[in-house]
Amino acid sequence: MALLTSSPATVSVTSFPYPLPNSAGQVVFIGTNLPRDVRPNTHSVYQWDYANFGYYGGGAFIQDYSAAGAFVIAGSGGHLASPNLGAAIFDCADATWKRLDNANGVPYTRGDDYPPGSFDANGVFPGTTCPGPSHQYGMQSQIRTSQGGGPKGSFIFLAGSAQTTTGASGCDAYRMDLDTRMWTKAATNNAVAYTTGGQQSAFYDPTTNRYYAAPGTAFGNGDMSYLDGNDWTWKRVFYPSVQGNGYYTAAGFIDLQRRIMALWDATGQRFIAMDLNNISAGFSALGMTGTGMSSVHLDCGWAYYPPDGCFYHMNSPFDTPNVLLKLTPPALSGNKMTGWVMSNITSTLSAVTPRRQWSGASNNAVHHNSLFYVPAIQRLAWIAGDAAQVAIIKPS
Repeated sequence: MALLTSSPATVSVTSFPYPLPNSAGQVVFIGTNLPRDVRPNTHSVYQWDYANFGYYGGGAFIQDYSAAGAFVIAGSGGHLASPNLGAAIFDCADATWKRLDNANGVPYTRGDDYPPGSFDANGVFPGTTCPGPSHQYGMQSQIRTSQGGGPKGSFIFLAGSAQTTTGASGCDAYRMDLDTRMWTKAATNNAVAYTTGGQQSAFYDPTTNRYYAAPGTAFGNGDMSYLDGNDWTWKRVFYPSVQGNGYYTAAGFIDLQRRIMALWDATGQRFIAMDLNNISAGFSALGMTGTGMSSVHLDCGWAYYPPDGCFYHMNSPFDTPNVLLKLTPPALSGNKMTGWVMSNITSTLSAVTPRRQWSGASNNAVHHNSLFYVPAIQRLAWIAGDAAQVAIIKPS
């Protein structure tokens, strides 16, 4: 499929070997293989599925990996989940799953999780900077080439939780350079607040070059940690404590156009939002109307879709069909804290997207951030797991 991109000075054509959905609501499935086809010989299909899609976490879209970028799951596992010591990658340039083994010298020797005592006090394999597999929840992001991520970019997770079979240990932020395949610690210090680790999401703000560790439970908190990409040091921001009795606030988004960070309050079925230009003012309710609020899953993030300026959410718990929600923001010239509209657009899809499923589904490990935008093809992509092809979606 050829995508034509142009500007007043240049015209370029990038070709990819798969079709794209071209009408609103259309879904196309792509893929030359499945994740199971790149598993290490130590892992059964079930174990590799567990390591990448059954663990509590998701992945990150790494835009610089190839001409179209790639979705990367790396360092995943923990608390009985099978280990992924490197990276499982869906390359959007050739629609192919690939595996990158770490170059730290830590080989695959087992298909089940590691026992307590397998890692040092920093949560890494002794004598290396390779982190032990862990739950990452929604705490993953990318480091662009332009920001020091290397020629293919780097994968970064801000905190690794629930390491080993007991789930009783963890590690700080680590990054994997996808060109050298080396894991290294991402920060010059350790995380400085309790708000890293656990059911959380990470949001990158390119304006300030900050990786925010949004609090997993915002209510009662008055601070938030962030990893400063300018000097790779953990720092904190402070604001008035959030009032309310809400549950987890893991699902959310960062709106770089309006400079807000929004977190979903599952109890109140609302978003609370922070103005990134005025962090000291703290969180307040985001004014919103519409339908679909009861379908938001508190652990599944929102993907921004630049062609229409809206945000999309794939709710895929194991006991209901998929629900695709659309969040339409107010005009840029208006009040950015009100006028948001949510709608359920599931019925407009021309194909049924596969449910986020794995063979051990009873543990309810949801997808976190497996719905994402691919700039090179200007479409959303949906990673459902080991047994399904990748869905490419044109939502509007």
